[in-house]
Amino acid sequence: TETLTPKHHYITHYPELILEYGPLRHLWTMRFEGKHNYFKVLIEHLKNFKNICLMLTKRHERMQAYETICSSNVFTPEIEVLKSTTVLTDFLPESVQDLLREKNACGATIQTCEQISINGIVFNKGEYLVVKASEDEMKVGCIESNYLIQDDIFHLLTMWETAYSKHFDSYQLRKKLPQSLVAHKDLADYYPLSSYQINDKAYITLKHHIFTR
Repeated sequence: TETLTPKHHYITHYPELILEYGPLRHLWTMRFEGKHNYFKVLIEHLKNFKNICLMLTKRHERMQAYETICSSNVFTPEIEVLKSTTVLTDFLPESVQDLLREKNACGATIQTCEQISINGIVFNKGEYLVVKASEDEMKVGCIESNYLIQDDIFHLLTMWETAYSKHFDSYQLRKKLPQSLVAHKDLADYYPLSSYQINDKAYITLKHHIFTR
């Protein structure tokens, strides 16, 4: 017979808990376990038990400093265009040209970017951005394209009206709205989000709380 641990018993309760509370993402501890494993491996290899806390602290600080120096993201520019095409404004759809004129963002040529990195965060076509957040509603937009006009960044978004689902702790995409051109600096939150399909319905899950004024 195989020995069973308490974890094997706990997992039998997961289906019931998921049905009652939705995804158990607030109980996820993998990143903490991964970090803890680094210190366990360090102790096993060094065999130094005089002052474990001091040794682990120094080793960890050196490792962090080394990774920071070697990382290619430390000195990356504020804006980095990854996939783009330079196009004449006149060749864009009329509806997009109207949106650009409303923002006084017209130019002879602009860069259309399927993928752009801003302060180390990559924005891809098809991801969602929070445009408006309040206690009553949250409006999100699906990225159709990113426009780089001189030093200004605009996101062409297909807007969606949402409804909060307490069960999934997520926002359901309810109603499709007209396209909108939103300046990056005017976003309610800068973190790009993915949508999840549940029973033919699309949901957006926030990665953190958005504070509203």
